[in-house]
Amino acid sequence: MPHPKVKISDNSGNEVSVTSNKLDVNASGSIITSNSLVPSAYDYIILTYNSDGAVATATYKTGGASGTTVAVLTLGYDADKNLSTVTKTNS
Repeated sequence: MPHPKVKISDNSGNEVSVTSNKLDVNASGSIITSNSLVPSAYDYIILTYNSDGAVATATYKTGGASGTTVAVLTLGYDADKNLSTVTKTNS
């Protein structure tokens, strides 16, 4: 089953895309500074998926794929496969 498309945008509507479980930062390669769930700067996101094809975890890193993890979001779903919980772990 192919992974669903993920769209990420900021409050101004600027969008980035996720392909092959990797975050494509903007053309200048800028690090995304923060948001309310991930208050630390990051430049890389690793996504994992559950057996239904929904995002299970989002690991935010600085310094690329092998860099330092700054936060992990774990997503939970109810019996109807609706997002029901988001748990944040800071590193």
